[in-house]
Amino acid sequence: MVKGELGTTNWFHFAIPTPDIIASKNARVGSVFVRFESGSSDAYIQEVHLFDGEMRFAEFNNLRYAPENFDTIRFDPPALYEIQYGLGVSVKVVFGVDNLSHMMKFSSAGCNFVIDSDSEGKKKSNPRKNRKRA
Repeated sequence: MVKGELGTTNWFHFAIPTPDIIASKNARVGSVFVRFESGSSDAYIQEVHLFDGEMRFAEFNNLRYAPENFDTIRFDPPALYEIQYGLGVSVKVVFGVDNLSHMMKFSSAGCNFVIDSDSEGKKKSNPRKNRKRA
């Protein structure tokens, strides 16, 4: 749990355990998930960036997620990305200036890694359902 200072912006970083090779193939990023809750609409996620080691490969900007109860938000990169070094998820949180709670609780972050036998890298269906998409 974090209590943000009024009028600040902060980045939170999650290192996701990443399989190196599955079935003799590198893992690809299917969907990334962040589970969290906010103390008010004045403490919200504004951006989510995905990294392979130090290289950013996807961005989700101009967001405004502030669920009052724990919720899981799903982020789908535009294409299946083959991970080489390890998956990092960076979340930018804005703590506004209103006289409201500036609490943010993260409970987890993760990824559905996929192995794609199709050389075009098409996405396979995701077994997780009822998730909000960015």
